[in-house]
Amino acid sequence: MKKKSGLIALIGLMLILLVTACGQQPTKQTQANEGADYPNKPVKIVAPSGTGGGWDTTARLMSKVMGETKLIKVGLPVENIEGGSGKVFLEGFLKNNVGDPYTIFVNSPPILINTAQGFKYSYKDVTPIAGIISEYDSFVVPANSKYKTLKEVMDALKQNPASVKIGGGSAPGGMDHLAFMAAAKKAGIEITKINYVPFQGGGQVMTALLGNNIDLASTGISEVQGQMQAGTVRMLAVTSAQRIEGLDVPTVKEAGYDATFDIWRGFFGAKDMPAYAKKYWEDNLAKMVKTPEWQQVVKNQKWTSSYRNSEEFTKFLGEQTQVISNLMKELGLTK
Repeated sequence: MKKKSGLIALIGLMLILLVTACGQQPTKQTQANEGADYPNKPVKIVAPSGTGGGWDTTARLMSKVMGETKLIKVGLPVENIEGGSGKVFLEGFLKNNVGDPYTIFVNSPPILINTAQGFKYSYKDVTPIAGIISEYDSFVVPANSKYKTLKEVMDALKQNPASVKIGGGSAPGGMDHLAFMAAAKKAGIEITKINYVPFQGGGQVMTALLGNNIDLASTGISEVQGQMQAGTVRMLAVTSAQRIEGLDVPTVKEAGYDATFDIWRGFFGAKDMPAYAKKYWEDNLAKMVKTPEWQQVVKNQKWTSSYRNSEEFTKFLGEQTQVISNLMKELGLTK
């Protein structure tokens, strides 16, 4: 009788252990069921900056187009989290959102620049979902400037690297700074001696340029559209590989310097984001960029559509990491 009772107890214990193990390790079927119901509540899109900037604009326009085209059936609220060129958001996100399928965020070269400057996290600590657009910097002078071409600016810098005051809407090591330094390096200029003046955004740069406090502004194309139309500035070159449609301005390459600078933007998910969630966003972003609504957004913003799926985007990020790290190392800005 005791033996029988012991056997029954042992079988019961084994059943409990089996049920517990099954609960701790979801089967493929369980994961598939979760994916079939995804998303079943709003997905938050984070712009790790204030309102009105490139990240914020990209996030809000993506949310708007996704809703208009009914590609996504749930809400896509945008949240702004400012600080440290995205570092404040990323630190909190990586601590509290591992595996989270209901938060995605937009980013661009700062996620690589921050790492080169010693930030402990990189794109490898999150899930690259897809790259969707590229924006480019422009090199702009006042309409009455003595510099008529980019070559004239570079020739002056060759004679005296401190003779031309260059302004940008980012600190040294930021996108506007690196965009001009990439071109100047190809021109054979000692880039560590260039007189670069940082400002807090494109608006301040344009104010300084029009006030003759700087000689040339390195800034995003979208930042100067109004002044271009007003005829108060002249754009000497853009950092794209090919001319931008609707903009009669030569590329840096056409000006004689084999340099480009891609201010790409893309979407990322949490570390260990479920595969079904990554695929959902990867597929729907691929559909979105083909819609007339999104193509009109790209045209209005003077962006270039540059969709890269997760695999392509991850490879691209690795390549860009090397380019940016090399340039910042030469400028003495790496740690």
